[in-house]
Amino acid sequence: MHTFVTRRTALGVAATAALASLTACASDIRPLEDPSVVDPMRPYKGELKFNSYKSTGTYHPASSTKKAENPPMPVPPVNIKSKTTSGMYAALGYWVAALNYLTVTGDATPFKDVDLDGIYVQKMKAYVELYAKNEGWMYGTETPLVADLTEETPQKVDDEQYRWKGIARSHKDAVLHYVP
Repeated sequence: MHTFVTRRTALGVAATAALASLTACASDIRPLEDPSVVDPMRPYKGELKFNSYKSTGTYHPASSTKKAENPPMPVPPVNIKSKTTSGMYAALGYWVAALNYLTVTGDATPFKDVDLDGIYVQKMKAYVELYAKNEGWMYGTETPLVADLTEETPQKVDDEQYRWKGIARSHKDAVLHYVP
């Protein structure tokens, strides 16, 4: 067994998709009730946090010798459709968590919930096939893709759209293991 792809190369596709879709996903959320109202107890700028998962059994992280077993599956937070700053934050968090779940399991099910047009699911098809063909897996971290919001609140683009600027990057410990 060989690990031949660096984390930078392995997550290039994911980071490219994420950079494009952090903005695209944000712009698909229609008018916020009042995006200037921010929960003073909740900082939004910085690393995107997500904590809505369900157990799928006893979790065993992936390693250089085996795939992850039973990683927790992200579930949509209750406020994901709320047209507020916290709702938009929840939607972005779920999008990144679902993408990370796809890269560590090969299961696109949660990601399909937030990629309604199927554009990014199609771009991530290589990961689905990698796992389906048992040719490799991601290890080193449960969050191969990390997103940072660079603004405290989303900005209004027009009467129908808001955009929340962010940066996506690969986790420094993420490794793609390939079985030749």
